[in-house]
Amino acid sequence: MYHAGLLISGGGSMNREAVVLGTPTYSLFKGKLAAVDRHLIEKGRMVHLDEMEKIPLVLLKKKDQNGSSLMKSKDLVEEVAEMFLDFTIIGVYTKNIYEIER
Repeated sequence: MYHAGLLISGGGSMNREAVVLGTPTYSLFKGKLAAVDRHLIEKGRMVHLDEMEKIPLVLLKKKDQNGSSLMKSKDLVEEVAEMFLDFTIIGVYTKNIYEIER
């Protein structure tokens, strides 16, 4: 996935892995989004193609291999910590990630 130009998928794990690797990611998932997916969409790291009108948002261009991989980012730990704190500060703890609401 690291060398892919983009990923268009309905799978949660594949989408999240592609985001971490810096691959432009477009989700086709039609069900209730997991909290982590909502967070990635809010941060602009993944695009949710839940309507036909959003298809033009898919950017067909060569990926910059030196680009914004989260694995290389100093912000990775801070972003994960921020997400964790957001969920714990509001007093929500659940093992079902689909039930976490902000």
